Amino acid sequence: MVANSLDGAQVPGAPPPYNSQGSDHRRVRPVGLSNHRGDEEGSLNKAYLAEEGRGSFEGSAPPKKAWMNGAPAMVGSNAKADHTTVFVAPAVPAADKQQEAPQKWSLFKKKGDKEKGDKEKTDDEEEEKKKEDIKPPVSMSQIFRYANLKERSLIFVGMLAATVAGLCMPAMIILFGDITNAFVYSDLEINITEIAAQLNKSEDYVNATIQDNMPGDFFTQVVRFGAGTAIIGGIQLLTGYVFVTCLNYATEGQVHRIRTQFLRATMRQEMGWFDTRKTNDFASKVTEDLNKLQEGIGEKIGMFVFFFVTFIASLINAFVHGWELTLVIMSVFPLLAITTGVMAKIQSSLTSREMAEYAKAGSIAEEVMGGIRTVLAFGGQEKEVMRYESNLIHARTAGIKRGLFTGISMGLVWLIIYASYSIAFWYGSGLIIESRYPNDGEYDPAVLIVVFFSVLMGAMNMGQAAPFMEAFNVARGAAANVYEVLERQSLIDPYSEEGIRPKDTNGFIEFRDVHFSYPSRPDVKVLQGLNLQVRPGQTVALVGSSGCGKSTCVQLMQRFYDTASGSVLLDSVDLREHNIGWLRDQVGVVGQEPVLFATTIENNIRYGRDGLSFDQVVAASKEANAHDFIMKMPMQYQTQVGERGSQMSGGQKQRIAIARALVKQPRILLLDEATSALDNQSEAVVQNALDKARQGRSTIIVAHRLTTIRSADLIVAMQDGRAVEMGTHEQLMVKHGLYHSLVTAQVAPIDRKSVIHEEVSAGSEYETAPELEQQDILEELTNAAPMALARVPSRRSTRRRRTSSGSVRSRSSRGQQHRSATIRSV
Repeated sequence: MVANSLDGAQVPGAPPPYNSQGSDHRRVRPVGLSNHRGDEEGSLNKAYLAEEGRGSFEGSAPPKKAWMNGAPAMVGSNAKADHTTVFVAPAVPAADKQQEAPQKWSLFKKKGDKEKGDKEKTDDEEEEKKKEDIKPPVSMSQIFRYANLKERSLIFVGMLAATVAGLCMPAMIILFGDITNAFVYSDLEINITEIAAQLNKSEDYVNATIQDNMPGDFFTQVVRFGAGTAIIGGIQLLTGYVFVTCLNYATEGQVHRIRTQFLRATMRQEMGWFDTRKTNDFASKVTEDLNKLQEGIGEKIGMFVFFFVTFIASLINAFVHGWELTLVIMSVFPLLAITTGVMAKIQSSLTSREMAEYAKAGSIAEEVMGGIRTVLAFGGQEKEVMRYESNLIHARTAGIKRGLFTGISMGLVWLIIYASYSIAFWYGSGLIIESRYPNDGEYDPAVLIVVFFSVLMGAMNMGQAAPFMEAFNVARGAAANVYEVLERQSLIDPYSEEGIRPKDTNGFIEFRDVHFSYPSRPDVKVLQGLNLQVRPGQTVALVGSSGCGKSTCVQLMQRFYDTASGSVLLDSVDLREHNIGWLRDQVGVVGQEPVLFATTIENNIRYGRDGLSFDQVVAASKEANAHDFIMKMPMQYQTQVGERGSQMSGGQKQRIAIARALVKQPRILLLDEATSALDNQSEAVVQNALDKARQGRSTIIVAHRLTTIRSADLIVAMQDGRAVEMGTHEQLMVKHGLYHSLVTAQVAPIDRKSVIHEEVSAGSEYETAPELEQQDILEELTNAAPMALARVPSRRSTRRRRTSSGSVRSRSSRGQQHRSATIRSV
């Protein structure tokens, strides 16, 4: 562990800093970006050979490495003139190029094979991950595990009512059979009596025969049939209302509870859990799963029970009344099933093709709506309409084909169904004729009607039950995904009541030999033995190239993640021993792109702490330099910020975020690129607010703009997850190490741009750098480090006169004096 120091000492265990006095380096001659006072023949196109460990730098000190645009660069000092030489990379000698040429193809081939192998490996990992994401559906009993006793009782009542409702249709079919017999046999007796009258029987005898041979009072049977039908209809009405109401009521309560618990369970998870999931896809998938669950366990499960009971009861009814005729009618079912299956498969393919064409057209419309400003700016409305319409034509063609096939398939299916009807009546009529009279055999008109309609209604109800059964199975699969999140134990639970809650904290932070890798990239070591201390009230700035672990330190401090090894301590106590809720109350965070919610400014500030008074909101706004611009708005603190703060400027959003962070009076302040996305004017205002906010607080600043952290008490230069250098700005600049290289790299590209402008002829006798460019350069140089400026040569004139020989001759001017005075004033 390394204590915090201000003397610029190197951290033990870290790689050695870039040192100009070391012997293990490449001595490289400059590429030609220098501007020598005594040498006007420097050229941008000159390149020099690199010599390994021998030779000299022609009177110059050994070069030091820097970075420009992510690539290694060299920084060297010339003893003849006070200047800084920056070049992108040493040129490769021609001889070396010839030696490397035969190896290029093999290297490219190996690289291509490696990339191909990596891609195949990635695809295999994605497929494996998809297989792992497919979870077995929950059982039928477990799907209702989140229902309370009342809801379980309602589910039972609903299932019972659906069963009774399903028995009503088979009972109605039996009544139809009885009334059919009543019609047929009453007519038969009347015909027998009329035949007797034609045989010269007396009229009285005929009337007596009618009364004696009638099988009961016909009208009485009709009344009974009407009464039975009304009773069955009433039962079905009542039971249908009961099962739909009970199941929907139970489902709404259960799903409401699941949705609430699911959101709470999601927010309970640690950040590593979110890193391994695509947030947008996950949110949409969860919403879809919850909707599927609600549909599957609601009235649809009751509808399935209703149709399934009707199918079973109808089939039993048919076999009981006439098994032979039932088997004949059912003989066409295999043909009907095969035909329906083939038709459904083809129709599904045509529907998918149609949907794909509509999706293409929809993507065009979405693209146009997303870039509507560009479309209107270039007058491309009609062009986009034509492009959209061309895709709709393909979709229309696919829709016509699907419609034609749907019509043909439906006609073929109904042809088979009607053919089965004809077979049923033909074969059933033969069975009735063979029976002769009602009492002589098994079959009569009632049997024919009951068997035919029972098989028909049974088949129809089975077909209608299938989609509801599918919805229930889909709900079981969706429940598996939802219940997994509900029952997962978070590794870092913000709702946990465990952990210590000190009454106060000093704000002493320590990173002790911290090693860390993100869960989504376990093979990439982000932090490797980081040692760092932040004393109470101290401001520590973390600098370094992207990926060196700066922002990771901020996230570890909030305990979004736990370290792989080592510890992060607050007041000498491991963060894992603190209560998470208490810990996060002590930390205020301001990020690069603040997230504001679509509500008022006041509510966004109140989000930082519960139970705030309006005076506390105003006080936090004043501390963040936000009160003045808020009061200038029409609605002041009741102004809507828009979705994600779209109605606010960058500086305004940042100051509202600062007020939100300060409103809970944190002892620790974390600033992660808080001003990097702002323009110069907004940055100055926000930086002033941050300087006020960090007073008296332990502050960690992550910054790429090194001009914003010069006043920090301690600057830590990080590389490869380690603290390479520590010290104040002045101490680190004197060391000429990594921090010095980072500062120089930010200044050098601006100086190089100006040199190129002056060296390249524009075809006129005088070449003058644009005033705006000069101001930008001076502004950057003014904000840059004084130690770096002492090594940057000031150009002696912004005007150069071309001689007759074509050479460029410098002239002294007041511009040089002005620029020199500006630099000296820094």
